[in-house]
Amino acid sequence: MGGIGSGKVRLRRVRETVDRHRSIDIRQWKRQGLLNTRNAFVWSWFHLDQVAASIYVQASNDRVILTHNAWLGERPESRHTYPVYLTSTDSHLGGERRWFLCPTEGCMRRVAILYAGEIFACRRCRQLAYLSQREPPSARTIRRIERIRGRLEWERGFAKGNGDKPHYMHWRTFDMLTAEHDALVKKWLGDLDAKAKAKKEFSSAGSASTYARGL
Repeated sequence: MGGIGSGKVRLRRVRETVDRHRSIDIRQWKRQGLLNTRNAFVWSWFHLDQVAASIYVQASNDRVILTHNAWLGERPESRHTYPVYLTSTDSHLGGERRWFLCPTEGCMRRVAILYAGEIFACRRCRQLAYLSQREPPSARTIRRIERIRGRLEWERGFAKGNGDKPHYMHWRTFDMLTAEHDALVKKWLGDLDAKAKAKKEFSSAGSASTYARGL
């Protein structure tokens, strides 16, 4: 006899991804000069050139006050006004970097982006995954290869071979990126070969089992 839970299938919860949620990014607000003391502004999201949603923001020294309707799927929207506190850290390039402190009770994580819900909260409190976390390893490897090819200004698709060094790039950087590119290509090809062998072995085992049942 099986133990507790025997025969039950455990379903793994698939988390939603960050790209499916509206968000606010403090880096974007800082670049646009929106965090000046006593500055008030409306931040909007658009769909097909029409305003899809907006929030009202009142900035002060150490916080922003957000006012917006909650996005709760099919549930009626409710109006919320609450503070999101800010903090700063020194940047290694000089100056300072601003952060939101997640307003979820008991969290207060230092983050650059907050995601919409009943209130705006950090990715962890929203239980959201990055899109790259949902990719199979082979897709992530291809994406990393293409990112390097983009930096090297090579044509997309590693099957087209390696290109030349961009004229402005130092040889040390070029050699480092080329070595990383070639190692990733080798890894992807090795994984592909391993999958092909595993598929062949599985197919052979299935054929042998079918033959044995027929004896």
